[in-house]
Amino acid sequence: MANIDRMTAESILRDMDIALKSIAAKYGLLHKRGRGRFDAAKLKASFEFNVQAAGNPTVTVGFGSQHAVTASASRDLSYLLPGAMGKQFTWKRHSFKVVGASLRRHKYPIDTIRDDGKPFHFTTELVRKLIVI
Repeated sequence: MANIDRMTAESILRDMDIALKSIAAKYGLLHKRGRGRFDAAKLKASFEFNVQAAGNPTVTVGFGSQHAVTASASRDLSYLLPGAMGKQFTWKRHSFKVVGASLRRHKYPIDTIRDDGKPFHFTTELVRKLIVI
């Protein structure tokens, strides 16, 4: 192939979309294709996977965001706060549920979802004080 033209880029993106949808179905995730850019020498594409927890709003985890994948967020959380996954706590009149963590965020590594579905990050020390593990 000498270069990437619009037709080739669209064909590659369609094939990637089909492959990623089958991967998402295999792991019980929802798949969403983002934007793509191309020039004659390269093609750049983005995508994300969404996890639908039972009774909870959708939590987006994907490449390019602050989350890598759910498994690593769970592993990071078990390293920081063993047994905290799924625990709930109240802070400033709102209820929060612990859904993961990221060791890459040093100051606010704990991922939570507020009762209205909005995601928030907390310090390990604050979450340790507010929940009983």
